[in-house]
Amino acid sequence: MSRQAWLLVAISGLYVGATALSNTFVNAYLWKLERKFATLGWFNLAQSVAMGLAFVTAGYLTNRCDRVWALRLGMLAHVAFYLTVLQLERHAPAYALPLGLLLGVGMGFFWFGYNVILFDVTDPENRDRFNGTNGLVMSAMGIVAPLVGGWLIGRETFAGYRWVFGLSLCIFALATVLSGLLRPRADADGFHLRPVWRASWSRHTRWHAVIVAMLLEGLREGVFAFLVGVLVVVATGSEWRLGLYATLSSLVSLASYGVVGRFVKPHRRRQAALVGSLLATASVLPLLAEVSFATLVVLGVGTAIAYPLFIVPVTSTAFDVIGAAPHAVRDRTEYVVMRELALNVGRVLSVAGFLLLVAWRETLTLLAAYLALTSSALVGAALWMGRSEPEWKAKE
Repeated sequence: MSRQAWLLVAISGLYVGATALSNTFVNAYLWKLERKFATLGWFNLAQSVAMGLAFVTAGYLTNRCDRVWALRLGMLAHVAFYLTVLQLERHAPAYALPLGLLLGVGMGFFWFGYNVILFDVTDPENRDRFNGTNGLVMSAMGIVAPLVGGWLIGRETFAGYRWVFGLSLCIFALATVLSGLLRPRADADGFHLRPVWRASWSRHTRWHAVIVAMLLEGLREGVFAFLVGVLVVVATGSEWRLGLYATLSSLVSLASYGVVGRFVKPHRRRQAALVGSLLATASVLPLLAEVSFATLVVLGVGTAIAYPLFIVPVTSTAFDVIGAAPHAVRDRTEYVVMRELALNVGRVLSVAGFLLLVAWRETLTLLAAYLALTSSALVGAALWMGRSEPEWKAKE
C-alpha cells in the first residue's frame, strides 16, 4: 500500500481509539443518569439523521474545498461534542437530541472524508488488503481503549467519565494534526447528486444492488451501535464489565480481520459475506433464552468473528462498483454520499422501530428479539451485494 494509505490507516486507528474510549460508554452514561431506553433511542436517531445530512453537506463542500477538510471538521465536531458533555455533566440526558445531532455531524463528516480518501488511495488489487489491515488496526485500538475507559470509570463513576471524555479530546486533536500530512485534492467539477440518485433507483444496475445492500446493513447497525453495550451494563451493573466485553470482542475481531485480510480474495467475497452474515445472526439467538453476561459474551465473540467476514468483502465490492462506473473519479464523492445515505436510512428505520418497541413495552426479551430481527438483515445485505458482482446482468 502507498504511504498515503498507511497514513489513512493511522488516522482512522486514532479516531477509532478515541471513539472506543468514549463512545463505548456514552450510551451507558446516559442510561446511568436517566435509565430510559427512549432517551437512548432519540439520541441515536438524531445521530443517524445528522449523519445523512452531514454526508450531503460534506459532498457539496468537498467539491469546492478538499476531502481532507471533511475529515478534520468531523474530528473537530467530536471535540465539541465531548466538551459539551463535560459541561452538561448530569444534565446531559435533557439535551439528548442536540447532543445526538452534534455527534452525528462529526461522524458524518469524518466517515465521508475517510471513504473518499479510501477510494483515492486504493485500487481493486489492494482494497481487500487495506480494509483487512485497517480493520486489524481498529481492532487493536478497540482492545486497549475500552479496558482503560472501564477501569477509569470503575474507580469513580462520574469522575471517571470526565477522565475518559478528556482523553478522547486529546486523541482527536492528535488525529487532526496528523491529517495535515494527507495530500489535498480539490475537485472543480461541482457536486451533482442527481445522476447517481437516478442510478440508485435503476433496478438492473450493479449500483442499485449496492444501495439495497447498504440499506439492509444499516437496519442492523442502527440498533446494534448502542443497545448491546447498554444491555451489558443492565445485566452486570458495571462499566468495567462493559470495558472487558468490548476488549474481548476487539481481541477476537483482531484475529478475524487478520485472517480475512490474508485469505479473502475478490473471487471469495460472496461466500465470505454470506457466511459472516449467517454467523452474526446465529450469535444473537442465545439472547432469546436469557439476557445475561454469558449470552452477551457469546454474541460479542460471535459477532467479532463474523463481522469482518461480512464487512471487508462488502466494503471492497461497493468501492469496486464505484470504480467501474462511468466517470468514477469525477463522481466518486456523489457515490460515497449515496452509499452513506442508504446506510443511514437503514439506521433511522432501525432506531425508529426501537423507539416504537420501547414505547409499547420495555422487556429484555423483546429487546433481544429485536436484535435478532435486525441482525437477520445482514443475510439480505450479503445476498444483494452478491448481485452487484459483474456476472449479474447489469446496465452500467
